[in-house]
Amino acid sequence: MKRTVREHKLNLDDEASWSKFWNTYLGHNFRHWIDFVNQVGPHRSIEEVLFHSFRDTISLNDSAYEKLSATYWHHFCNTCYFEPGAEETIQQFQATHKRSQER
Repeated sequence: MKRTVREHKLNLDDEASWSKFWNTYLGHNFRHWIDFVNQVGPHRSIEEVLFHSFRDTISLNDSAYEKLSATYWHHFCNTCYFEPGAEETIQQFQATHKRSQER
């Protein structure tokens, strides 16, 4: 998320601004996500959840919310941070999986 707000130049660089934004966003996003998961309310996609979460958090125009949502979703889907030990676990699983497929 920090990468997204930096790319869109939202000026949330100081800790107080970031913290206020993030805590507000999390509250709205949680509510919209729960509505989406439970099929309650207007949200029919994750993109709509993100759009409304941004809209409820900061005052911009609709096209800005769409761009923020698209950027965030792109980063979310295309960025991978491994937990400690995850790469080793994947390599072990990969080796075991290949052997079971060869049988």
